[in-house]
Amino acid sequence: MNTAAVRARLIERDGFKCKVCRVKLTVPGDPQLASKPTDASIDHIIPKSKGGVSADYNLRLLCYKCNTTRGNKMPERDVNLSFSFGRASFSFDITSTNVSARIEIK
Repeated sequence: MNTAAVRARLIERDGFKCKVCRVKLTVPGDPQLASKPTDASIDHIIPKSKGGVSADYNLRLLCYKCNTTRGNKMPERDVNLSFSFGRASFSFDITSTNVSARIEIK
């Protein structure tokens, strides 16, 4: 996984806010060295250790503090990610047991 490219896509999709606490994120020079509480950190919604994949629909930006607090726990609630690229709109509903996707072309 090219961490810098993935992080750039997630920043474009999610904006510069943590998806949990909504704090404005800072971007560390080296994505592998996030350590300040507000540093942008890539989170696997369904953790890799529990079978999650490194696909954009299973990734979101969290601040370093929220991501390290969460650890490898399954989502506490269902997660919905919606975003658009050009004329295409994507929506992913993620639960602890299922991922469903909707794609709409305008």
